[in-house]
Amino acid sequence: MSRPFRLRPCEWVVIAYFGLAAVRTAPRAHWTWLAAIAILAGAGSCALARAEARTGRRAFAMARDWLALPFVLIAYWSVDWVRDGVAIHSFQGSWIVLDRFLFRDLGLKAAIEFFGPLLPFALEFCYALLYTLPIAALAVLYAGGSRSRVERFLFVLLLGAFTTDTLMPLFPSTDPRLRFPGEDLPAWLTASRALNLWLLHHFDIRASVFPSGHVTTGLSTAFGMWLAWPERKRAGLAFFLVACAVALAAVYGRYHYLADALGGAAVSLAAAGAGALVYRRGSADSAGRASPRGE
Repeated sequence: MSRPFRLRPCEWVVIAYFGLAAVRTAPRAHWTWLAAIAILAGAGSCALARAEARTGRRAFAMARDWLALPFVLIAYWSVDWVRDGVAIHSFQGSWIVLDRFLFRDLGLKAAIEFFGPLLPFALEFCYALLYTLPIAALAVLYAGGSRSRVERFLFVLLLGAFTTDTLMPLFPSTDPRLRFPGEDLPAWLTASRALNLWLLHHFDIRASVFPSGHVTTGLSTAFGMWLAWPERKRAGLAFFLVACAVALAAVYGRYHYLADALGGAAVSLAAAGAGALVYRRGSADSAGRASPRGE
């Protein structure tokens, strides 16, 4: 017997983001692409939700889980489509002052490089692996027998990432290694840094660096894990530590200002708070709707 289907909160987040992005860019060149993505995301989500409700097959629920992840990258790349071409804001002059205080007066750069290239390599390596964190988190939830809680994790992740993507065009800026070339750059060109520089040159956006998408994605992954799997705090802690390494690498590598990292952290905390409100308020109802097959 078929059941009424419902869209998950995280699916509404995807549809809302691309719909808003299309409205913001109309009638510029890319608005049709953004509108098409919003329509396809909505139609695809409805089709999978209906198929899951009618058949009860776990495969449709799993498809909804995994197909949500590519939208994190698609939304990030779409920021360049939304930007309005406003000149770089003068607030970067204030941001760099804070960074100079952090690196020079407080000695953060010297501390990171105290043991040579070892810690710089590790930080840059974590930064390079950032977009594999959501995949790893989803796999951990599956392996732990908590697939039914995946939508909680996805809600925090997507809300955090998409909120950052919405804010970035409002703060057009350039990363400090390009805006202030040669200033406080890492002393070591490790293999992981070379990889990051190549990835950023070929795949990064140009519209803005505030808030940091890397920091938001990393911390939202960790906070989403804590919300979805509160009884396994060590799993969330492991992702949190990696996310902190990503945030430190973002500033140390001069890919972001400290202000960018703090902005990303604030967005992630807000997304986690929203996730707690959406899911913990109705936790009893959610438990009652849990799949009898242990999904």
